[in-house]
Amino acid sequence: MHSFHSTVSRRDFMKTLGLAGAGIGAAAAVSPVFHDLDEVTASPTAGWKRAWFVKEVDEPTLEIDWNQIHRMDRRGQPGRDVMAGRSDGYYSYYLEIEEFVKREFPDWKGTTLRDRALNEAWYSTWMGTQTVRTPAPTPDQLSGNTSIGPMPKWQGTPEENLRTIRAAFRSFGVSSVTVAPVDEKTRKLFYSYVGKQKVTFEDIDLFESTTDRFAIPNNCQWVIHWTNLQDTELTSRMPSHVGRAGFPMAYTHVKRIDLLIEQFLRGLGYQSINAGNYCPSAAFGIMTGVGEHTRMGTTLNSPEYGSHLRGQYRVVTDLPLAVTKPIDAGMERFCETCGVCGTQCPFGAIAMGDKSWDNACGQDWAADQSVGGDTCMWNIPGYNGWRLDYRKCMGNCCSCMGACPFGTAGASLIHEVVKGTMSVTPVFNSFFRSMSETFNYGHKEPESWWDLPLEQIPAYGVNPALLVK
Repeated sequence: MHSFHSTVSRRDFMKTLGLAGAGIGAAAAVSPVFHDLDEVTASPTAGWKRAWFVKEVDEPTLEIDWNQIHRMDRRGQPGRDVMAGRSDGYYSYYLEIEEFVKREFPDWKGTTLRDRALNEAWYSTWMGTQTVRTPAPTPDQLSGNTSIGPMPKWQGTPEENLRTIRAAFRSFGVSSVTVAPVDEKTRKLFYSYVGKQKVTFEDIDLFESTTDRFAIPNNCQWVIHWTNLQDTELTSRMPSHVGRAGFPMAYTHVKRIDLLIEQFLRGLGYQSINAGNYCPSAAFGIMTGVGEHTRMGTTLNSPEYGSHLRGQYRVVTDLPLAVTKPIDAGMERFCETCGVCGTQCPFGAIAMGDKSWDNACGQDWAADQSVGGDTCMWNIPGYNGWRLDYRKCMGNCCSCMGACPFGTAGASLIHEVVKGTMSVTPVFNSFFRSMSETFNYGHKEPESWWDLPLEQIPAYGVNPALLVK
């Protein structure tokens, strides 16, 4: 099989599939210009046309036992506490990463000053304080030197409202928008405590946040899950120092988008409760159909964006919205026979075995401090999947994301063909896993980023092929 891979070109492979001569036209990625909300709602960007192999399903492909799911206590930061508690110091990880990259690319000379400068430039603004100069007026506050006076709050059907926020959020830089209801199941996904704040659902009209309380009104019945794309070229050069610049870059964009979303919903006349730190990213992404559970454990894979999602955030709102369903695109099944992310983890933090119901951390709910115990559980039971070993994970290494075959920016037709084939014909999954190495998907030599033609370093770091998904 290896010999076959080493002698078959992309073109020959396409001929074998009967697709020689096929291609994907380049599309220019431009921000839409809207004159009113009717144009926003009618915009093509408001609908999400997904590939034929992405099927909506009633239940996620991840098997869940909701009777075992309870609200997680985050009075500590259990995952980070375990990471940072490594006996020889958190920053020793960087030395191990340097050696890991040198083993993968023997001619690489090591981290340079310009690598550090790029990384530190983005870290200087990572999740930095950004403020709103002037809050967007609510509908009843409209006035000033325009002809628009006070107006009633925006009224649309749940379907119209979903199209509206998808179009508006896309103009802010968001890649995907999905929605979950606030119901018996999803409330279990909200943490019971975050720091000193107790997270509650209450019969109040407006959201309240104090030093010890984060109170969500019961009239806010929808959770908007939105995503942000990480720099595609830098991600493929993770875990090197230059590659890891994509990590703080993404969070810098996220902070700006957060504010834009808050002000847009305020302008429509609705509440916007930033709940990104109050419930888990991957869980809501799986439940709402962004993507599927992966071997990496704490993230997910999207059919459109692969593993390039750095920033999945939640906004709780009282704007009525159509709920989106989970999907089956064959991605979790592919992970069962792949394992590239695990072999490319410098620290062995990714499980290489089969999926399991065991939470792989030696803790259970009986000892959790949410029920009077003395531990913060950093991996929960209740689902049949893979779990990350936080005791070994660095956190911002991101080697797994750069190595994942689904992380390849979808400009190559062969990659799109592979996605569709493996979703309906999983017998080829092992073959495609090997092919990902033959066609150089995954990690790239770090220094090569500096020599890329400028047209291959797109503004804001995202491959234009992904911006038209």
